[in-house]
Amino acid sequence: MDLINLLDKAIKLAAGANDTSNYVKINSEKIYEKLKAEGYNETEAMKSPLRIFSEEPGAYSPGLQEAIPASNTWEERMQLAEFYIKRTSAAYSTDTWGVKIPRVFEEKS
Repeated sequence: MDLINLLDKAIKLAAGANDTSNYVKINSEKIYEKLKAEGYNETEAMKSPLRIFSEEPGAYSPGLQEAIPASNTWEERMQLAEFYIKRTSAAYSTDTWGVKIPRVFEEKS
């Protein structure tokens, strides 16, 4: 948890830097604008700098190792991608812990 908080602090510093342009800042601003254009509210769009994603608390695997061999449960590879996004789009930061934000996660992938 301390490492996630430390990483999140670094991400927030980069995203909020006023004296320099950097990938985190540029990408966060692009994602923010994209989310706003898609109709997301201000609170949701402000999640654009988030960079740490994983499974929800208590989950320890995205589950692809079971889904891939169960080919009778999916027809197209895109279904596996959607399954992966659904399972690993929980965001982690100092103020967001294990909250699923699939649209922001998709933009990071």
